Amino acid sequence: MIQPKLQGPPSKGSGSSFADTPLAAGLAVAACVIAGFLAAHLPPFVPSGAKLSDAAQADYARNVWSSTVPALAAFASICPLVAFGLLPPLMRGPRSVVLAVSVAALCVASFFALNGVNGYRQPPLTIIGAVASFQGRDIQLGGFQERTHHLILSDQELRQAHSWVKPHTVVFLYLTPSGDAGYIGPSATSGLGQ
Repeated sequence: MIQPKLQGPPSKGSGSSFADTPLAAGLAVAACVIAGFLAAHLPPFVPSGAKLSDAAQADYARNVWSSTVPALAAFASICPLVAFGLLPPLMRGPRSVVLAVSVAALCVASFFALNGVNGYRQPPLTIIGAVASFQGRDIQLGGFQERTHHLILSDQELRQAHSWVKPHTVVFLYLTPSGDAGYIGPSATSGLGQ
């Protein structure tokens, strides 16, 4: 008489893929760290809209690029998580949550990175006005269009600006298309004829 073979429950490892292993998750995290580090040290890879031969506009371009780098680093560090979430088999377990969250984060990081790169590529807008208020990184110029501008200067440049910019001081700002100021200087050095 032939006796049927009894099969036990499937072993724990059957049906699992490399993507579901701790090694794959560790590699994805390591790739995130490496990609973010490399992007944080990335030099400008698009031409600047500023005249780099002019010292003030060169400072503006440097400040705008420095403010763009964190968004580029975030974008680069999220990409490996998206790739990890897309490894086959799709939509399985915690990787589906990682994929959903990383795709949402990638969209946000893309918006800020593209906005920053676009600001770097555009020529700076120049405005001149008397300072109405200057607190922290926010400056407001008085006049017809009172608007507060966020200064994206280095910490050293910001300290220097706070030492000489007082209420009613006439200054000029180089602005990005989004209205952030990448440079502040006394109005006599605006060089509007250049």
